[in-house]
Amino acid sequence: MTNDKAFALYALALITAVGSLFCVAVATGIASIPPMAFIIEHVALAVFIRSAYKSFDGTNPVVDFLEFYGWKTPAIQAPADALPAGA
Repeated sequence: MTNDKAFALYALALITAVGSLFCVAVATGIASIPPMAFIIEHVALAVFIRSAYKSFDGTNPVVDFLEFYGWKTPAIQAPADALPAGA
């Protein structure tokens, strides 16, 4: 996906769906709460997979994070033969 906000919304929807399934499974007695190490392992894997996915096109995950939350504005480079703004 080229749109980070769409990816974040999609990821949030997936996390919400999986969390809801876990809650229903635990509440009905079908399953038990997974150990904390299992949850931390999966969160770390998700972060590493996302970082690897973003690094394929040469982007920087830290810069993407800052730009996504508006803490850094993306640098826009004009072509060398572009006219000035007042022209």
